[in-house]
Amino acid sequence: MSPPSVSVEELLDREELHIFGYGSLIWRPGFEYDSMQLGYINGYERRFWQGSTHHRGTEENPGRVLTALPKESGRIYGITYTVSGRERMKFALEALGVRESLLGGYSCMMMDFFAVQSSHSAKHSFSSEDADHASCGSPGSEVLLYIALPDNPLYAGHMPEERIGHLVSGTEGVCGPNSDYITKLADFMSQYFPHVDEPHLYSVDYFVRKYDQEKSQRSGGGGKPERKVSVRWNAAHRVNHLVGQSASNSPSLVSPLKV
Repeated sequence: MSPPSVSVEELLDREELHIFGYGSLIWRPGFEYDSMQLGYINGYERRFWQGSTHHRGTEENPGRVLTALPKESGRIYGITYTVSGRERMKFALEALGVRESLLGGYSCMMMDFFAVQSSHSAKHSFSSEDADHASCGSPGSEVLLYIALPDNPLYAGHMPEERIGHLVSGTEGVCGPNSDYITKLADFMSQYFPHVDEPHLYSVDYFVRKYDQEKSQRSGGGGKPERKVSVRWNAAHRVNHLVGQSASNSPSLVSPLKV
């Protein structure tokens, strides 16, 4: 059973707002914030099971973006943004209402958030075991989570990772190529949580990069640099993961508004 939803009026009555990003909000929040914190929520896992006909696809060629699915042992890593001041909170909620709910098909609810390291730090990485022993947020602290429920009109549902990768590599929306959405998230996880296994994400990322490379080679390069190939063995599915990019090419947590 999903946590109860929350109204905008209830959120604006708070002194500050905490917004959890587990997809594109990680590198493009789109609102002003006071601070950001790496961490996770429990009881969910992310899947590329939501269709996108605007941001990362079109009506004719829908893309794939993330949603969060309930799972008792699940855990999703991401970033929480803290926003204070009624006007800034109102702007953030209005912007997210259009971006996530109106155009994206998402609903919002509150979840407990657990911090695993200080803001802006990129010098350390954390495994699942490390996170279990990391200092958490204040007792009862909650974050706003946007989730695409199965009854929304853009919900696409399960599809094998290779098929998702093939679909994503040829799809584009107003925010750019669908493939960027997947590779930026994989780069974020590889940089900040390199020992955390996430088979679905890394499988899709592998196939996206594979098909992107093949298309680039067929077109003679097209000015798009090829990604180097290395092997990442996942304990659950032993999937190959392309991780050749340097940290300088990974999404920046210092300036996440830069895409």
